[in-house]
Amino acid sequence: MGWNRSQLVDKDLFVMEFLDKINRDLSFEDRISFFYISKNYTIATNEVKEGNMTLAKHYFDKANSYAAKFEQKSLHLFRLSNNVYYRSYSLFLFKQNEPVRAKEMIIESMKNNLQIVEYDQDYLFILFDTAQQYLNLSQLFFVLRKPLLAKRIYIEVINYLISGNTKNLPFLKNLDVLNESENYKNLRTILCLETILSFYTKILDENNLKKEFYLFSHKITDDLLLKKDSIIGAIILMIKSKINNKDEDIKYYENYVNLNYQIQYQKYFQKINTLMTKLN
Repeated sequence: MGWNRSQLVDKDLFVMEFLDKINRDLSFEDRISFFYISKNYTIATNEVKEGNMTLAKHYFDKANSYAAKFEQKSLHLFRLSNNVYYRSYSLFLFKQNEPVRAKEMIIESMKNNLQIVEYDQDYLFILFDTAQQYLNLSQLFFVLRKPLLAKRIYIEVINYLISGNTKNLPFLKNLDVLNESENYKNLRTILCLETILSFYTKILDENNLKKEFYLFSHKITDDLLLKKDSIIGAIILMIKSKINNKDEDIKYYENYVNLNYQIQYQKYFQKINTLMTKLN
């Protein structure tokens, strides 16, 4: 099961939003410091992926030592640096087979993100990173042998990304999805499509896919779907129709998706077609 550390952060839209805000928000000196710290965390993460844990720890320590200077001098810069650190170091702990400590690091990451947003609402996009941290938390619950809780978190994240609202994910804030910018909508849609595909193809038991789908998919409420986001709603309802063998509904939602087709979602549509084939 893959870690969600970089899926969203590597998306051009997220990076552009993040860099644009930092360039407007931080002084030149603080930007240089932030990029230096981030570079070392990135190197550490790449070493983790290569299995070079001792070298990774060296770069984590190097970045942490530099970032610590800003805890009193610039708390905002310190928190922005921690956004990169917590996310990266949780992966390190996960690879070290320390799921409990990794869980603690993920929770710290989500708390830190919420503090950034509460300090400045223009950083609201960081909540998309928090949504991914919840997915990482879900994966840890699988490791900790709590699969039902893990699957419930996935459902909560999907519902949040569709509706912009949540009562059960305390480190997320409600979003006004009806009045969001085009960038936010694209970020939300891409992350939601990734989460849906991950849920259906990796999280649910492939050997009992239809049974698992019945158990969990009804918790994604139909009322939310087409009201909030036509593409996401139509895709989920199309899959539900496939499970229920409602061929007329499948065709309707397929047409709806094709009518609202956007080129940036092409690879997701291809993967969804593969999933539909599995459900035959």
